[in-house]
Amino acid sequence: MRTAVVAMLAVGAMAVAGCGKTISGTARPISASVGGRPIALVVPSGFDACAIPQDVLTSVYPGLHKGTGKTAIDDSVRGHVRWMGCVYQVSDGFLAGISVTNLTVDHVRDRHFSGEPEYFVSDRTVLPTYQAADPTGVESCVLYAQMRDGSLEFSIRNHPGSNRFTGHMTACAVGRMVVDKVVPTIPAGV
Repeated sequence: MRTAVVAMLAVGAMAVAGCGKTISGTARPISASVGGRPIALVVPSGFDACAIPQDVLTSVYPGLHKGTGKTAIDDSVRGHVRWMGCVYQVSDGFLAGISVTNLTVDHVRDRHFSGEPEYFVSDRTVLPTYQAADPTGVESCVLYAQMRDGSLEFSIRNHPGSNRFTGHMTACAVGRMVVDKVVPTIPAGV
């Protein structure tokens, strides 16, 4: 299950970040920017995506808990774009990869992904992007909540129709449910 989440995060990230030219089998950034916009060299600090309190998780959905392991910090395949976070899950429900990233909402907006309209949570812009359904029908939605020098990325996977608890919802609806509870826990100024 973790492999599927990490793969989903990687696909979404590649679509947003893109790669530079390849030299000796290693992707190298063409410049210190993404899509012509400057990018911070580190992920935003001041919020640990792996330390979301259990009471907040339970308020999102009963049974939501942290999965095992961390998602990897990605620094080698996609140039200067980095992530640090963890996977959360509801058994027979959805998976959520929640990571701080140095990708800003503007970086993502510039890619013109389809999705739902932007909205605000606790005075932070939230940009939902519909990433697609895989061949098995699992939907992916990636939402980005504005942070200083980056964003908090919510990569949601949900299987409408077969997940007992969240199968009646789209991945973006599940994502909004998660974002609306987690984003208010980000400290002001972060």
